Amino acid sequence: MRSGKRRFGLGILFALLCTAQTRVQRLETRTNQDEKETGQAGGNQLGQYTNLADLRCQRPEDALVGLRVSRGSALDSVQVLCAPVRCSGTNCNWTNAYWGQMAGNLAGGVSQKATVCPTTQVVSGYKATVRNIAFFDYITDIEIQCATIKGPSRGRAHRTFPIGPPYSWLHSEGGLSESRGAFKGPFTCDGFSATAVSTATGRYQGLGRIRVVQALSLYCGWPGTESKTSPCPPQTLYLGNNSNGTPVCQPCVAGTFSYHPVTGPIDRSLSRVPVDRFNCHYYTLTYLNIKAGRTIRMPNLYERERGLGAELPLSQECLTNQDLQAAGFQLVQSGTINPAALRAGDVVTVQATGVNSVQCGYAHSAVVIQQGTAANTVMLRQKPNPDDCVVDYSWGNFAVLYQLNHARAFVWRRAGSSSSR
Repeated sequence: MRSGKRRFGLGILFALLCTAQTRVQRLETRTNQDEKETGQAGGNQLGQYTNLADLRCQRPEDALVGLRVSRGSALDSVQVLCAPVRCSGTNCNWTNAYWGQMAGNLAGGVSQKATVCPTTQVVSGYKATVRNIAFFDYITDIEIQCATIKGPSRGRAHRTFPIGPPYSWLHSEGGLSESRGAFKGPFTCDGFSATAVSTATGRYQGLGRIRVVQALSLYCGWPGTESKTSPCPPQTLYLGNNSNGTPVCQPCVAGTFSYHPVTGPIDRSLSRVPVDRFNCHYYTLTYLNIKAGRTIRMPNLYERERGLGAELPLSQECLTNQDLQAAGFQLVQSGTINPAALRAGDVVTVQATGVNSVQCGYAHSAVVIQQGTAANTVMLRQKPNPDDCVVDYSWGNFAVLYQLNHARAFVWRRAGSSSSR
């Protein structure tokens, strides 16, 4: 989710000023390489966000098959229902559904009847009602679309399923009501099932300022590079096409056999960890611990979802200036980075913008593994997304991918480090 700070005049709406409200444009919890996002409902005015979350199934091979919500005058909570899918040819159905991740406040609002897709269908879209309250725009209710599963799963990071008609629209009370706000949507997946519900949790601007789900969007499967017609071979990431239309395929780092002088120990140790269990900051923090020769801070491998009592395969590890400084790293560049001045062993961080900075001050981090004289000869090693393998990017690719909208970058160097490769 992106945002920009807005200041009010002194003495005007003082309560809003004290809570540092932000103007929200859209959800930006970042899709994986095999996903795309539908439209967003809610969060288009002001809001004070306390958490951004992608609600996914515990096992990547499972499908979203339903939702349950609680609501009063706003949407207090939303939780996803997941299930494994089995196919015999094109005849597919799911069984043994379980409740997965949730967002918001389960103790708030009135719990509604769960909306559950037929056993031959999966979640494929939604529509909603949204209400403006003073300066604040909240989603108040949701209706889901289910689509028929047309074949076995596709994709690697998330086993999204091909879908088609017939479709079903499901609501706890039969349908959305204009009494709950303006209609938004429908927002639907095109060809492949939903893989996640992306949410922004905020503080309701009424009495007590309770936590609610203020904004919501849907991630849809989009196998692309992971399909049978992928332009890239296995164990590579598809970064798009170059100016000549040729696919750019970036090889995954072979962690088990990595003896790189900068990151070899990290690559080997993390080669035994499932790829969906850690993010870029986990990788960098592991590097800091090794460089410091002691545990600065043990990185968090799992996110524990309160209320479910289960560890889920999703890392939300963050990186702080204190971590870098404790490992003996000092800030040597910020803002406009000169790639020729980077040294092997440096850490590069990219500042989070807007509401993302509520969760973590840095949107991304990477380790420089090769210095050079130009942007295309300087190489950085990082984990692009929680479901991607560890890969190397040139500084040119890194800047294009992670410095969108002029996000500020920082270079950190360990005191006394040499310039040797």
